[in-house]
Amino acid sequence: GREMSSGEAAIGAMQTLARYALALDTRDVEALVKVLAHGVRLTRDGEESDGIEAFVDAYRPFFETELLGSRHIITNLIVDETRPGDITVKSRFEASMFTETETTRIIGSYEDDMVLVDGLWLVQHKRNFVEWKLQLPPATSLSPI
Repeated sequence: GREMSSGEAAIGAMQTLARYALALDTRDVEALVKVLAHGVRLTRDGEESDGIEAFVDAYRPFFETELLGSRHIITNLIVDETRPGDITVKSRFEASMFTETETTRIIGSYEDDMVLVDGLWLVQHKRNFVEWKLQLPPATSLSPI
């Protein structure tokens, strides 16, 4: 088949990260698994998790937290094709978590290795770097979350 252009790879990477963010915000474990490659690795807080089950287990505390809602925003993507079918994506993120009493915002960066599988970019190695944490007053919901 034809090789994917760097522009197509960047759009594919954006789609994968958007699906990842939506899976977290909708607490949809099945959707999260769909963006992960077999043998995926997660590096977060100096800890490594290998495999899809371990990856999901690492996110379980977030999924089980009592929240009114959350919003993950991923931006400033830099996509480098390391070889055909493999890319590294550097990005910035802000994750806001809403409760009745406060809003917590986490700011950081991701560095993700992705692999092309059946036309989709899947996360092979996700590296999360938390850089800032803000405690803010509760937000006012303007629409159902």
